[in-house]
Amino acid sequence: MKLIRAGLMSAVLVVLMCGGVFAQGTFISQGSAFLPEVYSDKYNNLNQGWTMIHLTNVSGSNVHVRIKILNQDGLEVTQFSKYFKGGSSGVVTISSGTGDVDIPAHSALSLKFQAPNPQVVTGYGTIEWSSDDTQLRKGLMGIVKITGWGGNNSRAGEHTYAYQINNGQPF
Repeated sequence: MKLIRAGLMSAVLVVLMCGGVFAQGTFISQGSAFLPEVYSDKYNNLNQGWTMIHLTNVSGSNVHVRIKILNQDGLEVTQFSKYFKGGSSGVVTISSGTGDVDIPAHSALSLKFQAPNPQVVTGYGTIEWSSDDTQLRKGLMGIVKITGWGGNNSRAGEHTYAYQINNGQPF
């Protein structure tokens, strides 16, 4: 009986220790926002659309951002995203194919979402963030711009509309 009890206690301890290891990789959000509309189409070189998400870290601490973009069927399509920022030498790509990135204090960057040819995505998204400062409650501000471009002879042109994330308030 003592041998069985000792074996069970050992098993419980192993499970508890492993649970701690797995928990370290968990993203713990300090803030979030919902993106009610994300759009992309690319069905030929003459007609395409994309979504730009512009984020500004309004805090004095590094902020880790996780964006998820989901299509009309609820499937994640974030892999078609690219983070970039502007600079004195032009646009610099930070990462591609992921929704995770760090934004330094008082810095800004953008995410461009554009599905490959021949897809149309009418979806939505979420933004979650965490900070090196665990007391921080509002770290980001942002805007979403959705642009479409058409290029046949009679209707060529570009159109863009935008909406503020969280009604323009820090989140």
